Amino acid sequence: MHIINGLVGKAREDMLATARDVASLRPYEIKIHLMHVIRGTLDEKRYLSGELETLSKEEYIGIVCDQLELLPPETAIGRLTGDGDKRALVAPAWSIDKRSVLGGIDHELKLRDSYQGKLFESI
Repeated sequence: MHIINGLVGKAREDMLATARDVASLRPYEIKIHLMHVIRGTLDEKRYLSGELETLSKEEYIGIVCDQLELLPPETAIGRLTGDGDKRALVAPAWSIDKRSVLGGIDHELKLRDSYQGKLFESI
């Protein structure tokens, strides 16, 4: 199962609702992706004109950590961030540094004293 965070028109609560819905299905594996703006698309035009904003690195990390807390502890995490063709990427530029994103998720979970599935039972 795949989910994409940062889609146009979706607020933080929408992304968490998606995680709750996915959790209720108890999938074997989930891959979490980030919405990218790619060169040559309508989204590129919207982004460059200021009509479209992407998530900040901090927002993305917080949302992913919230989602991990909601997912079943036995669900395998196949991906915590996606990466497209770097030559075609317009935004967000921070997504290129995958190690920094993964390290940020790990750091945030430690700050929260949290882990995957921490809030699963309360769903």
